[in-house]
Amino acid sequence: MSLLEYNGIINFGFPYEAIYACLDEAPPLTVVIGAKCSDGVVLIADKKLTDIFGGKPPEYKHKLSGDLGHFLIGYTGLEDVFHIFRKSIIGDWLLTLNTEPYTFNNFITRCCPTIRTLNGIARRPALRVLVAKHQWNDTQLYYIDDKGIDNKIDDYIAIGSSKGEADNLCKSLSVHDMTMKDFAKHAYFAIMFMNQYHPGLGVGVEPDGAPGIKYLHYEAEWDKEATPEDIKEYKQYTNQRLEGVRRDLEVG
Repeated sequence: MSLLEYNGIINFGFPYEAIYACLDEAPPLTVVIGAKCSDGVVLIADKKLTDIFGGKPPEYKHKLSGDLGHFLIGYTGLEDVFHIFRKSIIGDWLLTLNTEPYTFNNFITRCCPTIRTLNGIARRPALRVLVAKHQWNDTQLYYIDDKGIDNKIDDYIAIGSSKGEADNLCKSLSVHDMTMKDFAKHAYFAIMFMNQYHPGLGVGVEPDGAPGIKYLHYEAEWDKEATPEDIKEYKQYTNQRLEGVRRDLEVG
C-alpha cells in the first residue's frame, strides 16, 4: 500500500472523533472481522472496551465467545447487553432442550428475535453480532444486524466503528485462496494499525497484548485459538509493516 493510500486511511477516522458527541446513536467502539478462507472460518476481534461517556478508563476483554459447542459469536455494542444476550440464549437452550432443541440449522433464526428485542429496549449503541457455526466443511458465517436480520457471509466482513479502515486493509484480499492464518496475519495488522493511528475509534488491545483470534477448521471438530507461535508470527509481520508505514510517513 502506498503512502498516499495510508494517509487516506489515517485521515479517514478523524471526522468520527469530532462528531461522536453529536450522534443520536453512539458508534460501537470496536471491530470484529470474519472471513471464510480455504481451510475454514476465522474470527478476529480487538479487546478494548471504551466508556463512551468518558468517565472510566478503558478495559480489555475478549469479544469472541463460544458458550455453546460449535457456535462462536463476536459482538459490537455494550458489553452488558451482550452478556444478557448470551444468558438468554443459554437459558432458552436449556429450557427447550427436550422440546425445541437448538440445532446447526436453526441457531441463527433463534438468535435473531432476541437481538431485535434487546435493541428495542436497551440504550444505544445497538448490539450487532457475527456468528460462525461449525459443522466440518459446512461451516458458515453470518452477520445479524441491529434489527435482528441475518445475512449469510460467503467471503469477508468487518463490523464496528472501524469497519471502513478494516475494509480498506482487508476487503480486497482473495480470502477463498488464503488459509485462515494468512488472513489472520492481515487482520491482526489492521487492528494494530488502527490501535496506533486511530485512537479515537476506540479499537485496540492491552499493552503488549494481541487481538482475539478463533479458527474453525473445516477438517476439525472444534474451534481453536491462535497459538503463541501464531501470535508471534503475526506480531513480527505487523511490526515490520508498521515500521514501513512510519518510515514512509517520515519521508512524506
